[in-house]
Order: sequence, then C-alpha cells, then structure tokens
Amino acid sequence: AEMRRQISKSALVCLVGLFATAAAAQEKAADPNPLACGVYEPQPNSPALAKWTLRQRDDGADWTGPWTIEFKADGTWTQDGAKAGSWCQNGDTIIFGFPNSVRTTYRGAVGVTSIQGVESWDGGGTGIFEATR
Repeated sequence: AEMRRQISKSALVCLVGLFATAAAAQEKAADPNPLACGVYEPQPNSPALAKWTLRQRDDGADWTGPWTIEFKADGTWTQDGAKAGSWCQNGDTIIFGFPNSVRTTYRGAVGVTSIQGVESWDGGGTGIFEATR
C-alpha cells in the first residue's frame, strides 16, 4: 500500500508538471506580437507614427483596401479605428501583425510619405502592400 501511495504521488507530480508545461507553451503560443517584436521595439520618433491609407495585393491578385491604419507610440496599431495588433521597427523597417494570426506579418521600408513592403500569412501566401499619407 505504501508503494502504491508513493507511485500515486509521483504520478500526480508528473501530471501537474505536464499541465504546467502545457499551459506555459500555450501562453507562449498565444503571444500576440509578431516574432520580430520579441527582439525589436517600437521607435518613439518613427515617421510611422501617423495615420496611413493601406492597400495590399496578395499573390498577384488585384489590390484590396484601402483601410485607414494608425501606428501608435505604445507599440499598437489600429485598422479603421479598432485595435488591430502590435508593431516594432528595426532601422527603417517596420514589422506589424495581427494577434489572431501571429504568422501574418507585414514588413516594409518606412519613408516620410509612404511605407512599402511585403506581407505573408499563415497559409504560406505572400503579397505586397503600400501605405501612404
């Protein structure tokens, strides 16, 4: 009986450890930021801090949009007035994405009046985008 109790305690400790590990992995997977934003930060003096008109073209299809987006100093951005996700910047390259689609990212060169770059999404598709003031 004592041996069974020791085995039961060990099994319980293992189960608790497995659940804690699974919960930590799930929390990490739910991180809403583009992966690059774990390394880079939003830039407080970025020319991206403004409202832009965004349009995109997926895999050679017709242009879609426009949408009004705005990059905010706190590292978030909005689309048509609603919070859309997070952004960060490395030099002149801005990276932004959506929390409900962590593999969907936009990467582009920030200029004074335009941002132009590439996009990719979870299904493996790619495209281009441009944002203008």
